[in-house]
Amino acid sequence: MRSTSGNEGAGAFAVKPIGIGRAALMKKLPSLADWINKADNTIRIGRNDLVEEYRTSGNGIRQDFVINQKPKGIGRLLLDLTFEGAKVNTAGNCRRGEIMARLDCGRLLAYHSLNAIDDAGKKLQARFEITGDAAARIVVDDLNATYPVRIDPTITDADWVGTGQSIGIPYNGSVAASAIGKNGDLFVAGSFLTAGGITVNHIARWNGSQWSALGGGITDLDGAVASLVFDNSGNLYAAGEFDSAGDVAAKNIARWDGTTWSFLGSGTNGSVLSLNCDKKGFLHVGGTFSTAGGKTSLNYAICGLTGTGSANPVQGKKTASALSFDPKTGLMHVFHKSPACVALRLFSLSGREVFSASQKMAAGRHACRIPARGIARGTYIAHVKTGNESMRSRFTVGKCGY
Repeated sequence: MRSTSGNEGAGAFAVKPIGIGRAALMKKLPSLADWINKADNTIRIGRNDLVEEYRTSGNGIRQDFVINQKPKGIGRLLLDLTFEGAKVNTAGNCRRGEIMARLDCGRLLAYHSLNAIDDAGKKLQARFEITGDAAARIVVDDLNATYPVRIDPTITDADWVGTGQSIGIPYNGSVAASAIGKNGDLFVAGSFLTAGGITVNHIARWNGSQWSALGGGITDLDGAVASLVFDNSGNLYAAGEFDSAGDVAAKNIARWDGTTWSFLGSGTNGSVLSLNCDKKGFLHVGGTFSTAGGKTSLNYAICGLTGTGSANPVQGKKTASALSFDPKTGLMHVFHKSPACVALRLFSLSGREVFSASQKMAAGRHACRIPARGIARGTYIAHVKTGNESMRSRFTVGKCGY
């Protein structure tokens, strides 16, 4: 990582894991990574059974440590860290749940917001300990924890502006979309349920000082929002995978006019992953569906907006999309005009990769089933990429498959 501030000093720094285990049985981690992967705005670095993840969030640079296997021994889980390019303030600031460190260039940064969860979603007690002028330790009570365990601290410096306590998302929540209103307010959406300590249900508004809800939000608590967009009249459209918004039924897409939620016709019969509104007042909708507004629309549709943004019946448009996926059957449909490689990765809701494969396919249409054998029952995210097109979809593996 590199600080690029012009007035507070620039310079490279890193917080690296160097050891893992328990008090009587610590295991040294290799300095060189076994593998490095970048996907979905996340960088993953593998070292033995530990995976580092880096991504940016509304509160700073989020650094996650995913420990796949439970270390042997007795006592609490220990993760030793070294600070490169920075010195740790050893004046006992761990009591506030943070570590303050000063870069060699003089800039001050904070290592804070420590969370730890296991694969079942149970929150684990965790704390920082300072072990040297450039070293620290994370201590986690992993008694009865289900592995893998995710440890999640955040790095913040003066170039980052925190939004209070950021969004109070649950262990498997995330922010998937954001949009700026005409007055400069920030709107965010995803799979979280609270923000700033209040219930918002998947979508929230930040006015520069506090979070607020948009009515009842997306009231399908098992749903999620994947995309946000404003139309030319200032109406906000939210889309994803849900059945209701506020007190109205809305199938995967809904409109917020500043006061109330409303539906757009019969919506879509599958997930909506992207929204865009053009200058002519048309809403462009993309996702993994076959009908929109009751009309045949393979993964793409156009909705006409008139007046203050009311929706005309959705007009379907058939396209030769390279990818589509049916989460109910696990069937992935692929279309290529020429031979191409298709890559598939499956993730648990905690972000753990459970399956990956790639295959070169001949030109034409293909249908293949995502493998369920060997995968535990539960809900997963499928990430499929071919050529310049990629898609993600949520699906569930049951006792007998899909």
